[in-house]
Amino acid sequence: MGLFRFNWNKEGPGVPKDAPRKKGAARFFEIVARDYSQIWLSGLILLVCAVPMIVSVVFGVLSWPYLGLVGIAALVFLVSNVLVGPALAAMHTLIVKQLCDEPCFFWHAYKKAWKSCWKQATLISMLFSAICGMECVAAVLHLFSGGSTNPILLGMIMLGLYIAVVSWLYSLLQLSQMDIKTGPLLKNSLLLTMGFLKRSLPAGLIVLAVGAGMILFFPLTLLLAFLGIPAFAALIVDMWAWPVMEQVFHISDLRAERREKERAEEEAAQA
Repeated sequence: MGLFRFNWNKEGPGVPKDAPRKKGAARFFEIVARDYSQIWLSGLILLVCAVPMIVSVVFGVLSWPYLGLVGIAALVFLVSNVLVGPALAAMHTLIVKQLCDEPCFFWHAYKKAWKSCWKQATLISMLFSAICGMECVAAVLHLFSGGSTNPILLGMIMLGLYIAVVSWLYSLLQLSQMDIKTGPLLKNSLLLTMGFLKRSLPAGLIVLAVGAGMILFFPLTLLLAFLGIPAFAALIVDMWAWPVMEQVFHISDLRAERREKERAEEEAAQA
């Protein structure tokens, strides 16, 4: 066949029906090549929703000597989770769909995910963002207090931060796939964080590394956030954490039952 005589109508070999999914980096690039626009857009929406939180942090840092202004910044920081929490939950919902090779219309799936869990997502994000904020403030005060650094105390702060971010991650994944009350959800998140270190530890370290980079290189990191770097980092994190969810909760079975229920409801509404 000549260089410019390709027969585009000829069928290719295709993909075997029972071909196993790719793993690791190959799987990541496969999803990115297929769903780049959806991942980027979900990350962009999260960035827009996080603007009040970012502004409150900057304002709090600049107003550090004035406790009243710092208190206002902390309040705005917490309230901004009304936007950040549902945006995080919706982003992880779409990423899980992509991990499961489940096709979806972006706006329909995003709005549905937002509406279905925005109250719990807001509450949970308020809790964990407050814990993470206090841990970060404790680390800064310890490092810049002028005294000697206590590695044990610093290690305990980092451990608390790690537990908080990974528990936050598992909470969001449960919100996106399960109908569960807040108390059991938080308990499950903590148990998953401590009981599956083989996968939880890499996921947590990635979150901490990305978060530290976003803080240290601010405001340059706003450009990286616009390019979708946090969203693609979330994809990598979910690739580590999602098998734990599947192993413990058998999410695929729950998703199949949910789809059957929704299909039955749609048929009943049309009848």
